[in-house]
Amino acid sequence: MENRLEYLKAWQRANPEKVRGYKRTYLERHPEQVEKNRIRSRIRMVEYYRKMREERPEEYGRFKESNRKRGRETKDKYYSSHREERISGALRWQKENPDKRKAHVRLRYAELRGKTERPKGCSRCGVIGRVDAHHEDYGKPIDVVWLCRICHKAVHADLPPLPSLP
Repeated sequence: MENRLEYLKAWQRANPEKVRGYKRTYLERHPEQVEKNRIRSRIRMVEYYRKMREERPEEYGRFKESNRKRGRETKDKYYSSHREERISGALRWQKENPDKRKAHVRLRYAELRGKTERPKGCSRCGVIGRVDAHHEDYGKPIDVVWLCRICHKAVHADLPPLPSLP
């Protein structure tokens, strides 16, 4: 088996154009699998950072803090230079998805009026932080499941939940 693996690796190094062509064909034929793989990769990364945060909290905090300002500057620069595109995209989405928009508006109004409250953490994996509202049925706008961004994407890709933090 090792010889075959070595052979395949050598062949891939010798034929990079063919490998790129095969990858491109696969991506075109299996977009749903590509999205699931991307989400799985993101989940593995999140699990790694959770483990790192538990083992070395001083390093993790410093790493996160050092990039926060630079990330905010980059985001502000992008948003200011692509303002019209973002607005037109949002308006197009609202026209194409009136039921979803109506459910989002009603949920937001219920939050403002105090009829529902956004929890501090994800109801699926238990991570504390920003959570999104996941509607199982847009006809019931206040009946939502509160999920972190990773779990929300995993739900839409039919992936299993992340392991809970200890």
